[in-house]
Amino acid sequence: MSVNNNIVILGKNTKPSESFWLDTSEIEAGETNAQNYSKSQVRTYGINANHVKELAVHIAAHGQEKPITVTKVVGHNLYMVTDGCHRKSAVELINKNPQNYGRASDQEPLKVLAEYQTIPEDLRPELRLRKVVQLRKNSHNPALGNTIDDVVQAVREIIDDSGDSIINTSVMTDKEQIEAIREVIDEIFENGYRHARSAAHKVFQALPDSKKKIKAYTKDAAVDAWNKLHNHKNPQTKTKLVWSKSGDDQIGHVVYFCDGHIDRMIGHIMNKRIDHSPKKITVVAWQGSAVGVDGTQIDEFREEVHTKLQKVNEYMRNLGGGDTASAPNYSFVDEVVFLPQIMSDAVMTPDGDKIVRKSRKLGKL
Repeated sequence: MSVNNNIVILGKNTKPSESFWLDTSEIEAGETNAQNYSKSQVRTYGINANHVKELAVHIAAHGQEKPITVTKVVGHNLYMVTDGCHRKSAVELINKNPQNYGRASDQEPLKVLAEYQTIPEDLRPELRLRKVVQLRKNSHNPALGNTIDDVVQAVREIIDDSGDSIINTSVMTDKEQIEAIREVIDEIFENGYRHARSAAHKVFQALPDSKKKIKAYTKDAAVDAWNKLHNHKNPQTKTKLVWSKSGDDQIGHVVYFCDGHIDRMIGHIMNKRIDHSPKKITVVAWQGSAVGVDGTQIDEFREEVHTKLQKVNEYMRNLGGGDTASAPNYSFVDEVVFLPQIMSDAVMTPDGDKIVRKSRKLGKL
């Protein structure tokens, strides 16, 4: 099996190696990737300089007590660190400034004690990867253990690299994908991982939309989606209207963005109606807590929002005595629309890339 096209992971039957010494020049540092940490690392923040200095003091005084773990770089007399980047960096620091660590400048540079990586045989073959080995080694209470961000980033990369061999997203619901990711995380850590469920949700949220059945939106993403999909224009200039935030007024047309907190939004609409008397109010809604839900639940959410706003309109009409003769086209909320969220579902028809409207209209005041 190979990882990153140039790193050999030793075979399943490889026995633990004897420790051996390496010059620091024989160890590839690793390239910095898009997450700004070395590919020799699973830690998302990379090397901790203070920890390196602490290790350098200890190694200078007592020697390197624990070997680093390495794999062989194919086609080169080089090794890549799986576990022990800080120890390797500490030895480099001592060699660079020997006088700071009680060594003479003409002393022979220190070497790094190393051993070959061995593969955990309790894992399925597609998980026998160097990132998994790193996560396991970092979970055994080292000075710097895994953070949840480390776990999320590493598991994301493992899933991305695996295609459908670990999680076949094409045949799973979002909820099933999250559960499958959680099982992968629990399998990676021999004694389980106490943040597995939270990490699984974070990994799922970071997956591309093409792998999800239900689309989720942040508030800013919802505003962007609305501006892209609506067809409202300025009647004088014929240019498309652009709203920047919830409650924004464009030539008398106010839009509110609602991720499910309807009651709070109704209060804001009331104030807007009283203070500014806009010509039209539109509510753009989507289910904010969409991770793990299915198309049926999205449809139920839309029905709930639409029904509640209908009742608000009816209540306001009754509060005003039911007299609409003087303002027949006036309503508390003029329309409610929903951002597309159902990308794929066994029961519901996908939304496609369009605004969703319920077939019945909101009642007028």
